Amino acid sequence: MSILFRTQKCLTIFQLTRAWGLELAKGGGEPEQHVHDLTHILLQDIVNGHLDDSGPFWNGRRSGVGVITANYKVGFIEGRYFLGLATSDLTKNWVLHYVVVMKESVLDFASRHEIPPPSWWTDGISVSTDAGVTTKGAHSIAASPILAWMRMNADQVVVRLRSGAGGRAWRCRTLPTV
Repeated sequence: MSILFRTQKCLTIFQLTRAWGLELAKGGGEPEQHVHDLTHILLQDIVNGHLDDSGPFWNGRRSGVGVITANYKVGFIEGRYFLGLATSDLTKNWVLHYVVVMKESVLDFASRHEIPPPSWWTDGISVSTDAGVTTKGAHSIAASPILAWMRMNADQVVVRLRSGAGGRAWRCRTLPTV
C-alpha cells in the first residue's frame, strides 16, 4: 500500500498513521497498537504546534499541517486550532480524515521521535503520478452519523458539524488560516 503514497506531498492523518504504523509493526509488536500510538503522538505534536514550522515554504512562512477545503485543496492552518476538535470523540474522526500532514513535517516528526521514517518518502524509487491512492478500511466521513460542512476564504476556515442529514449545526468553529 505505501508504494502508492510515494508521489504524494501530504497525507491525511488516517492515511499516514495507518500505512506508517503497519510498516513500523513489521519490526515486532501488534500492528493496531502501533497505529494507535502513532496517531496519538502525532495528534499531540499537531495541537502543540510542533509541526507548524516544519513544512514547505508557502505564503512567506512554513506550515506542516493543513486542512482539506471544500474544493479539495489544502489550506494551511496552525495545529493549535485543532485542539478542541481532536480531543472530542465526536469530531476526532473528522480530524483524522480532513487534516493533512506535509511530507517535510513527517520526516521532521520521525527524526525528533527517533523512529524510522516512512519508507515511501525516504526510498529513492519513483512511481508514476497517475497511480491512485486507496486505503483499505478507510471510513468515509459522509458515512458517519456526523456530517461536516466547511467553507474557506483567504482568511479563515469555517467548520460546521451537524448530527444526521439535514440536522441543525451543533458545533461551529472558525479557524484562521495562515
